[in-house]
Amino acid sequence: MKTIKKIKKNKFQKLFLGILALVTLGGIIFLNIGSPIETEVATGLLDKEVVVVLTPQGYEPSDFTVPVGTKVTFTSVTGKPHWPASNLHPTHEQYSEFDPKRPIEPEESWSFVFDKSGRWDFHDHIRSYYAGTIYVTN
Repeated sequence: MKTIKKIKKNKFQKLFLGILALVTLGGIIFLNIGSPIETEVATGLLDKEVVVVLTPQGYEPSDFTVPVGTKVTFTSVTGKPHWPASNLHPTHEQYSEFDPKRPIEPEESWSFVFDKSGRWDFHDHIRSYYAGTIYVTN
C-alpha cells in the first residue's frame, strides 16, 4: 500500500524532533547489535511503523529490520525532492512495488507496507549515493 501526503511545517518539525529522539535511541541500540535478527528487537519499539528520514548525511536509519506488514514512511529534511526506491538503480527491479514512481516533494512523505520478507536494499533515485537496507522478517 502506498500513500503520499502533505505535512505542515509545524507538524513536520515536531515529527522530525520525535524521529530524531527515536533515531538517537535506536542508534545507541544499533551500535551494540551485530546481526539483522537482533536489530528487530530495536525496531520492534516502533510498533509496526518506521519513519526513515533523508538527511544531508543520508538515510536515518539506513539499515534496520522489521516484520512483514510494517509500514515504512520516508520523509526528508534536505529541502529537496527525494525518491526512495528499491535497488537496482535505476530500474528498481529488486522489489518493483517499493517505488513511488516519481519524486516526493520536500513537504511530502511516502509510505510503503512491506508484505514480502527478504533483504531489500534501497537508494534515493535522485541522489543514488544515499542508500540503505531493510530486512523484512516473517
